[in-house]
Amino acid sequence: MQSSDEPEQRQFVCSGCYEIVPESLIRILPHFNEQVASYVTTYRCEDCWPQAVANTRARVARAEDWADILSLIDCLERHSLFLLEFRRGDPFPVVRALLEQVIEKLADGDIRLSAGPLA
Repeated sequence: MQSSDEPEQRQFVCSGCYEIVPESLIRILPHFNEQVASYVTTYRCEDCWPQAVANTRARVARAEDWADILSLIDCLERHSLFLLEFRRGDPFPVVRALLEQVIEKLADGDIRLSAGPLA
């Protein structure tokens, strides 16, 4: 229960199971949306985020060209997460390997994407 001096948390709808989850328990993750053929931001509850990370991890590992990788980089940059090696023009295998490490850090909680301020 929140005390009166703690601000009320924003609520999010989990992109996986559609449960309402407080911001402190939500994981904001990139996820490939087949319908738009691009990575999008998703909000996942504690039950749904592990599978979402596993899906992203597998897709990045299978990537053979820049198409998926550029989409993922664009999604991460919308959350102010930048990869220097991509921006300086490092080759595809280097960038993909570093993105795999970024996905692991998202899974471990070492990196947490933010929903940002209210509009």
